Amino acid sequence: MLLPGILRVAVETDGLILMQQNKPEYLEIIEADEMRSSMGPAYIAAETPVQVISTGLKDIMLPVANAASLGELRPDFKTMADFSQKKGVVGVHAFAVPDDRSEDAICRNFAPLYGIDEEIKTVHVGGYSYIVEEVSIEC
Repeated sequence: MLLPGILRVAVETDGLILMQQNKPEYLEIIEADEMRSSMGPAYIAAETPVQVISTGLKDIMLPVANAASLGELRPDFKTMADFSQKKGVVGVHAFAVPDDRSEDAICRNFAPLYGIDEEIKTVHVGGYSYIVEEVSIEC
């Protein structure tokens, strides 16, 4: 597994924390049907590709139809762990873009292969760049 290496962190006087990350690599596009056994059929947004992204650690970016569906996800963690191992990824970043565009995106992160069913985590720079590109968010 490719490791991210040294990441520089800066803490600003106002409390803002900035972390450098490697340039994102856009890797394998995964057929949505491959994700359905661990996430459910109604949740995957058909118009945006499911894709492996890496800034040193690989994750699957999983577009979800809407914010309500994102909140309703009840992943099959055993199936997801097996799939993560098969694909050589850490886990899955599921995300949705709110209908009212009040936020760029909302996310949930799953890494059951490493014993983390769900964690509170922000999307990494590779994931955010994927969201900006695939969902046409203005920066």
